Amino acid sequence: MLFRVIFFLFMAVLPCSQAWSAPTQQRFNDWLVTCNNQNFCVTRNVGLHHGLVMTLSRSAGAVTDASLRIELGGTGNPVATLAPIAPRLLLDGKPLSLTDKRWHIEDKLIKTADSVTIDAFLQQVQEGKALSLANGLQTISLQGLKAALFFIDDRQKRVGSETAWVGKGEEPPLSVPPAPALRAVASAETAQSPLGVRSSTI
Repeated sequence: MLFRVIFFLFMAVLPCSQAWSAPTQQRFNDWLVTCNNQNFCVTRNVGLHHGLVMTLSRSAGAVTDASLRIELGGTGNPVATLAPIAPRLLLDGKPLSLTDKRWHIEDKLIKTADSVTIDAFLQQVQEGKALSLANGLQTISLQGLKAALFFIDDRQKRVGSETAWVGKGEEPPLSVPPAPALRAVASAETAQSPLGVRSSTI
């Protein structure tokens, strides 16, 4: 009975479902993108990276709430014995200097939540082939990164706005729609008798 109630409630609100956004996951060569039902999206490199991972996340809406991190880890890496990654970072075999003060740099981690710094970094690397570490096997393939960034732009409807990572245009940030509404979950209540009370017939 409870299943039937939930089913009919679901069917009753089905025409409004266009206001909601379904979660999605897509792979573009060596990059995987995952977006939830609020269009919060995360993309990271996959494949044979030997523990060097770049993760990029961004929420929907006009506010450019994003973060980027490059870290070295994994069970197969004796990371404690390896040299810091920032001075060894290469783009297509050439040194990639991170001089912006808004980078937070640790031995095995590079990260920032500054939107201007992230945008500049992505403009610099998205046409490249790979990020790597000098004197190491660790590699971040950039094949598919640009497509992944465009997918996020399109998913969050940023294409043509100043906030887009790839499909950049002249539309102001406020032209970007807010995160989709969350789906309301209807609860079916069933009447229950109080504990210790029994029905009786005379």
